[in-house]
Order: sequence, then C-alpha cells, then structure tokens
Amino acid sequence: MAEPSRKKNKGRHAPNLDLVPKASQAESTTTDAKIDEVTLSFWTAHPTEPDLIDLSEFATGRTKADVESKIQHMWAGDYQGRPELIADLLPVIKQSWPLVASVTIRRTLLPSLRAWWRVLDEAERAEPGKHSSIARVTKVEDLHELHYRISRTLKVSTVNHLAFVRLVNLRLKQKKQSPLYWPSPDSHRTDSDVPTFWEMEKIRHRLKHGWFATLDRWSEADTHQPDLWAWKKEPSDKWKEHGHAVYRAVVAKTGNALPDKKEIGEALGYSYAYWMPPLHVTQFGLYPSSEDVRHAFHLCLLYSGWNVQTLLDIDIGGRFIEDHPTNPEYHLVYGFKKRGGTEHFCVGRNKRSDSPGAILKTLVERTKPLRAALQMELAEVEATLLKNKGDRASILRKSELIQCLKSPWLYVNSQGQSIGRLTSNNVNQEDRIPFLRRIIQEINASQPAKQQVRSSITPSDFRDAYIGFAYEFSNYSVLTAQVAATHKRSSTTQTYLSHKAWRAHSAKRVREFSTTLWREIKIHRAVDPAVLRSTMEHGEVSADERKRLDAFRKNRTRVGVGCKDRMNPPATIAPEHVSGSSCRVQRCCLCPTHAIVYDDSYDHLARRQAELEDIRDKVPVPVWGGSSFPQELENTEATLQLFAASLVLERLNHWRNEIKSGRHMVISMEGAYT
Repeated sequence: MAEPSRKKNKGRHAPNLDLVPKASQAESTTTDAKIDEVTLSFWTAHPTEPDLIDLSEFATGRTKADVESKIQHMWAGDYQGRPELIADLLPVIKQSWPLVASVTIRRTLLPSLRAWWRVLDEAERAEPGKHSSIARVTKVEDLHELHYRISRTLKVSTVNHLAFVRLVNLRLKQKKQSPLYWPSPDSHRTDSDVPTFWEMEKIRHRLKHGWFATLDRWSEADTHQPDLWAWKKEPSDKWKEHGHAVYRAVVAKTGNALPDKKEIGEALGYSYAYWMPPLHVTQFGLYPSSEDVRHAFHLCLLYSGWNVQTLLDIDIGGRFIEDHPTNPEYHLVYGFKKRGGTEHFCVGRNKRSDSPGAILKTLVERTKPLRAALQMELAEVEATLLKNKGDRASILRKSELIQCLKSPWLYVNSQGQSIGRLTSNNVNQEDRIPFLRRIIQEINASQPAKQQVRSSITPSDFRDAYIGFAYEFSNYSVLTAQVAATHKRSSTTQTYLSHKAWRAHSAKRVREFSTTLWREIKIHRAVDPAVLRSTMEHGEVSADERKRLDAFRKNRTRVGVGCKDRMNPPATIAPEHVSGSSCRVQRCCLCPTHAIVYDDSYDHLARRQAELEDIRDKVPVPVWGGSSFPQELENTEATLQLFAASLVLERLNHWRNEIKSGRHMVISMEGAYT
C-alpha cells in the first residue's frame, strides 16, 4: 500500500457518511484533544464498505477478559490505555484510513496499534536483568531507538511495524519534525510461483462442471409450475416431487421471495407439510446458493483476468454488459477499478453458457425476486432513518442494501431466511475451509501423486495465471502481457512480471530442458522432439508411451511421411474424397497442413522424386506444365534438402535405376474410392 502522504483523493471516493464532527485545526495540532467516545470513533468513507471504527480501547486499555470467548485463545497479551497518544495519532488516522475498507482496517491498523501498545508497556516495565524503565510515551516525539529495539525483541511483524511507523512519521511531518528511520524487520520475500496452465485447466474444468450442475438443477426445477394442490392428486409417496411447485405457488401467493415453513403451512392450511422437502432444496430450485455464486464468480475471474475486487464491484445498474461493437458473436462486460479509477472490460462468446456475460445475465435474472425484497427493505430502513438519523445499525444496513442492489453476486443463505452477497471478506471463505482449497482437494482426490494441484493457489492467483498465459503463449512478449494486464505502461508490466518470478520461472524451465535433453542422449542415445516436449509439459514419458509413439510412426503414407488426419484430407488434395475412407491420393508433399516428415522419410521421398522425374520425361510439356506435378517435385526436392546429401543421392540413384530397369512401376493416378 502506498504511503498515506502520497495517496491522492481524485474525487472518486468523496465521503458519503460524515456523522462524526470533524476535528478542528486546533485539535489536529495538539495532544490535549478531548478524549471521549465521539472523538475516538469515526466513519470510514469507503464507497462499498463504510463502517464505524472505534478506537476507545487504546485510550482505556484492554484485557483478555474483554475479548470474545471464542477468540481468547488468539489473544497476544493485555495492554494499558494511552489516551494522550491515541489522541495525538487520531488526526493522521482519520486522514490516512477513511477510504480503506473496514475489513482492512481491522486486519491492519488495529493489530498494529495493539502490537505497539504492548511494546510501549514493555519499555516502561522495569524488571531485574532487563533494561531500566523509561518515561511514559504520551506523544509521538517521545518515541526513540529503545522502543524500536524492544519491538525487534518482541518480534513485531513487518506489517504491524510499517503501519505504525507510517502513522508516526505522518504525525511528525505535521509537527515539522524529523521522521523516524526505523528499518522494517527482515522479511524473506519469496517470489510467488504463477499457477501452471495444467493446474488452471483442472480448476477451470471443476468450476465449469459446478456451474453446469447449477444450471441443470434450475432447469429441472423450472419444469414444475406453481401449483398448491397438484400433490393431492398423487399417491403419498410422490408428494415430495411437488415440493418445487408448492414453494413457487406460495411465493406467488404471498409476494414473499423467501417464505418460511410457517408461511408455507398457512398457505396449505397446515402447521407445516411434513412431506415437503427441506426448505433449502426448494429455495435453491429458484435462487443461487453461496456455492453456486462462488462457482460463477471464480469462473468469471478466470476468464476475465480482473482483480478480485474489480469483479466484486461490478455495478449492474451502470455500464454492465454490451454487444461487441464489431462482432455479433461476442459481448463485452464492463467493470470499474476504484483504486485506479479506470474502466476495465472483458470479452465473452454469446453462445457459451459459461462465458462472463452469460453467467452474469443468468445470476441477475435468477435473483430478480431477491432484489425486489431488498428494495422493499431499503424503503423501510430509510423510513427508520428519517425518524432516527444517528441509528448506526440502520446506517450500516442501508449501505449494505445499496451494495446488494448493485451487485450481481447475490445468493440465499442456506442457514437462514436471509440474502447475502459476495464481498472481499467471504469470497473465498466457506465454513471452516476456503472454497478454492476444497475445490482443489476434490481435484487432487482423482489426480496421480505426481500431478497434484497446489493447495496454496488463491483467487488472486487467477489474474497472475491469466497474464502469465498471455506472456508465455506470446513467446514472452511484454507488450502482450501489458495488454492482458491492462497496464498503462510497459514498465509496470515488467515490474509485475519480475515480482511474479517469471525470470526465475524461465531459468527453471531452461534447466529442466537441459537436464531432460542430456538424459535422453545418455539413456536412449538420441533426442526425440516429441518425447522431449511431452516430458517438459506433462512429466516423464513411460516405456509404454514410447512404444505407442513408435507404432504410430510406423503408420506411414506411401511417400514415407505421417499424416495428422488421413481420414479428412484437404479438398485441394483430394476433391473426390469419400467421407469415412482414408486418403487415396497420398501426394503428401502438396499437403503441408497434414504431412509429418520423420528422420527416416528420405528413402520414400527419394522414390517419389524419381517417380515425378520419370513422369516429367514421359508426358507432353503442356500437360506437365498444366498439372500440379511441378509443384510436388519442387516441394519434394526442398524437403530432401533437410537430410544428408550423400544419403539422398544414394537413394535417388537407386530408385532411378529401379524405374529404368522396370523393376518399379510408377503410379501416375490416384486409387479408386469404393
């Protein structure tokens, strides 16, 4: 994160919540500011996650007993209150953190202050065998080298160190004093390994099947039309099959998008129909679950190459999905990166049900009733705020409802009658195990031990993989990677690729290539390009695979070359080809799209050249010139130049003599199709 003093508000994030009185200029330059609940609380002005941050614990102190019992095992130690110091830091905290998401504040700012409050307590505690106690810190000017040394002894993390020192230096700058030059703790930064193509393909396959399963579930449930009483006409063992029809009828009758068991019972005239399937089964026949939305989100993330937050912040009420301006088979999905103030777009194919546009349109359509319910709740919350403008719960709920109405990532919470949305805090979190890690575990259950997808892959790695694929596929073109990353400057892309270890990745691949090459020479006394490539891309080639490759290569055409698809020759070569039969022409030197030349093809190619020379000598010149034989002869001669000249000349002389003596008959027309 950039230093707060260097960050600029370009008008994109104008504060929209300002319920706490702003500190006056006098308050911002003195440590005698009045300490109370108002001055130590401030609203963040984050555009999507505004929240009320309370810093009173740093004025009053905190003990383990003050912490929720479920997280007491994570408590790092008590600390005493420092009202003067937190008052001194408050102006720069309000200046530096109002645009940051509350989840980041709770994970970065608050832990940093707690860690340093403990450092200050340790510095002021005199014990035998340790340093002498020092004066109490009441303002930032009181900090000195001993506090830094104690922080190193207590192993304050790099993140907590940097966050606190930035705040202190900003405050010192306001007071026109010299900053602290405290180096950050040594952190061993490891370059992240970009997920490989095969790993991302496995993940994409699993996500795609998850999304298709959702579409199939909705398709099957949609066959049940709303009907409250059709189940009565069936035997009791078939009543459960009408659960979707009954639930949809209750939704239509009550106008409630999420009727509970009580409402269903009232509609049927019972306390509750015991035969009905579980409530979440009928709900998920209409609406997406959190898992459905996570499948959809991660697929869009993989196909778009966007940042996680950019995709989360898509606004369906703004510029959303548009037709491609030049190709009707494609569409464009637009998003806005708030941090950089730039618009992003990705391209998708209309006919694919797993393209970004198709996924987003489907989600928006399925969640229409949920949005209607949220709109009604928003009206109720706004009415409450008119009566009580300072109600914090209503303010937070209003903000959340506004963001829900903008977001395509709505879902029904399976544990209650509530509507949720994906946020940066829960996009990859699902119960006790992250969503993506569970997906990878399911993939690895059917993978060989040597081909396990790394469980360390996170959603943010999808963008790295997207850019990395473009970089590698373009033969390591920085310009192509820059376009894929939507960076304005190539220098930014070069720095990005350097951080993502592409230099180390390239060196690693070179070492692997060299090792594989010399191993092939040592063991097999030859280097087979096909085996070399397969080893580099898919791992060791087994003896059985080598045998199958040799058997495939023995399946040659009459001119000694292989064919990529002998059942479907190009129309230019075999215009009368009959579907389902093999190519009868086999003039392979006229077929560069299918022909595969091997290191032992020179004998049959020499025979074909001798045949073409014999045909040229025996047919009239106009006939020869008007045929495709000259081109075939030229191509054959050019192909034979790839082999040793002595070998080619020896085989040419042999076949010329065979033809001249009559021992070899030249075939001058293609075979008949049957």
